[in-house]
Amino acid sequence: MMRYLTLLSTVIALTTGAAAAEPLSFGTARAGSSTYSMGLAITKFANKRFGLDLRVVPQKAVTQALPLVDSGETNFGVASAIELSLARSGSGLFKSNKMENLVAVGTLFPFKIAPVVKRDVAADTLAGTKGMRYPYGLHSTSTGEMIWTSMIEAAGMTYDDVKKVPVATFTDVRKAMVAGRTDVAQMVVGSAKFEEMERKVGPLKLLSIDRTEKTDAVVQSHNAALRITTVKGDLKKHGRATDFNVLEYDYMLYTNRNTPDDLVRKLAASLAEGAADMAKSFPAFNNMKRSNLAAPVGLPYHPAARAYYTENAIEVPAE
Repeated sequence: MMRYLTLLSTVIALTTGAAAAEPLSFGTARAGSSTYSMGLAITKFANKRFGLDLRVVPQKAVTQALPLVDSGETNFGVASAIELSLARSGSGLFKSNKMENLVAVGTLFPFKIAPVVKRDVAADTLAGTKGMRYPYGLHSTSTGEMIWTSMIEAAGMTYDDVKKVPVATFTDVRKAMVAGRTDVAQMVVGSAKFEEMERKVGPLKLLSIDRTEKTDAVVQSHNAALRITTVKGDLKKHGRATDFNVLEYDYMLYTNRNTPDDLVRKLAASLAEGAADMAKSFPAFNNMKRSNLAAPVGLPYHPAARAYYTENAIEVPAE
């Protein structure tokens, strides 16, 4: 009998240990996407710093990761403040799937998006691309059509002024240009994808989004998180030496409101400590500011993240 109990205790201990060792999951869009690269950078630092086993689990698009985090099936994810606000409020693409369990862990950095064309195209601003072949639809994303429509309307155009080429995701937008199906794509400003695409299609340049006194109101009519900002030109990084206007919105690290406090604190600490390391694999982390980790984005922060930021003199918004 004693031998049986000893064996049973061993089995239970091994089983419990196996359960405790189950890896944690981090939802992103497909491999090769910007959010996938962001996820790899965050998980790499968090795993090294805190001994976690946090693994990126790519989906076809960020929209497929959101409900997995909302249900608790996936532990963390990265998405834009636009997508998170729409999902949590049950708006737009999420009209029939309100996700009230989603909460923020930290504000990463502003994502700057600009149209990109081959460098021999005469146009310097988006308004000069009227009649060209444009990506259209992006039905597998929650923000794709909104982002493109806001940029096109800022340029004083509509989709009737361009030739529409159906695509499903942001990654497909770049693939369509590489394949010669479109003349215009989008690029995250400062992304390594710029040089990668240049190796495939030749010299590129980012176009300036036309800006008038009405431009900000135009883009914000699509979503309050959208804004226009100016970036300093850099011939190597942007294909242009002159300053240009881009579309900007914040990206967030998010989780389920029931995620354990200790785990959330470790991810919040990773953001506060790891920007330099994360930037080695995804340069946009150079733009992540410690003081802005709890920026007011219209989304509640996990209580453990709020506590960590307060304890470390990082301003948090009122609830």
